[in-house]
Amino acid sequence: MRKNLWEWQLTELWQQTYSSLLNRIMTSTNPVQGEAKLSRPRLLNLALAGITVQDRWPQLNSQGIQATAMPIMHQQQPLGVILVEQDIDQLLQLQRQAMEQVVLISLITVSLIMLVLFALFWRLAQRIRTLGKHTHALVDTYGRLQGTGLQYGTNASDEIGDLARDIAQVMSRLQTHQSFLANIPRTLSHEIKNPLNTISTSIGNLAAELGDHPTREYVTAAQRGLYKVEGILNKLASAASLEQALQQETTELVDLTHLLSSYCAYQTQVDPLIDYKGPNKSINMLAVDYRLEQALDKLLDNARDFRTTDTPIAITLEEHGTWATISVSNIGPIIDAQQAEHLFHSMVSQRPTANQGGAGHFGLGLFVVRIICEHHGGRVSWSNLPDNNGVCMRLELPIQI
Repeated sequence: MRKNLWEWQLTELWQQTYSSLLNRIMTSTNPVQGEAKLSRPRLLNLALAGITVQDRWPQLNSQGIQATAMPIMHQQQPLGVILVEQDIDQLLQLQRQAMEQVVLISLITVSLIMLVLFALFWRLAQRIRTLGKHTHALVDTYGRLQGTGLQYGTNASDEIGDLARDIAQVMSRLQTHQSFLANIPRTLSHEIKNPLNTISTSIGNLAAELGDHPTREYVTAAQRGLYKVEGILNKLASAASLEQALQQETTELVDLTHLLSSYCAYQTQVDPLIDYKGPNKSINMLAVDYRLEQALDKLLDNARDFRTTDTPIAITLEEHGTWATISVSNIGPIIDAQQAEHLFHSMVSQRPTANQGGAGHFGLGLFVVRIICEHHGGRVSWSNLPDNNGVCMRLELPIQI
């Protein structure tokens, strides 16, 4: 009932608008406006004189009669007269019908054109949005290219197809460049280790010959520098090959409670300020146990580097539904939100420059943690402590229920 009422109201509104528009047009283009000037006899006499004339006369209950008189000529002599009379109301009705048809056809044509244009623009916008989604999907949250390249839209023959093919070419070149950068650490390690070994052997021989000579301290300093260079190369090569190594390793059922308690018991012997808290029950997950220990080593090294002197490092294990959370907290400087955007990227470090150079830090620790965590289906996150006096790093890992 309500639907019929709405349809009736819309129909009435359309008819009123339509009639008002036509009445204006009809009033401005009425061909029979004006006063009658000729009587019927006068009209016929003019027609007999060879003149085609027209006029109109008033009539009750009507706008009048429209009359046209035309002579019938033969050899330039009038043989008779044709007089045509038509009610003006009927003429206006015919004109109104013609105008209605013109307006209706015009509206239908314009509507069809607008509909086609709208469908075309909507389709173009949809394709552009889809192309944008596929392009964004090629880059992960850490800015690395992933997948086999852009496939959507590359077979189209229009301008969007050209754009998709250009994007695919750019992505392919970036993928090649990314692979090259990823292989640089291994290449450098392979190429530099031979000269380093030669230098290390030569310095060792020189140290043996010098014995207790006063210049031996310079040889010792050179050996320490070589050890640092070798350590840097090993770290770079290990981080570069980590993802490939993880793909080849087999997971097994690991008890996180036992793993964390044993790991922290050993670390307490090295650093008595480590404080571990965890549940008494077993928390199992599919993992590579020594890779989890490697991630914990990186988090613990990071906490030691940034903690305030003689303050504890808290390690906790908690179970939340189908997830286990490993937290490593330390008292010390907090992390600025602007710095956190690239915190888990490769080659990013928040250490002071002097500390980086002295210890050979290249910002690979948290990067390794993220790679290991994501390989196990987990996620890594951070937060400042509630009192803004330290930082907490978290590993969230899926567990077996």
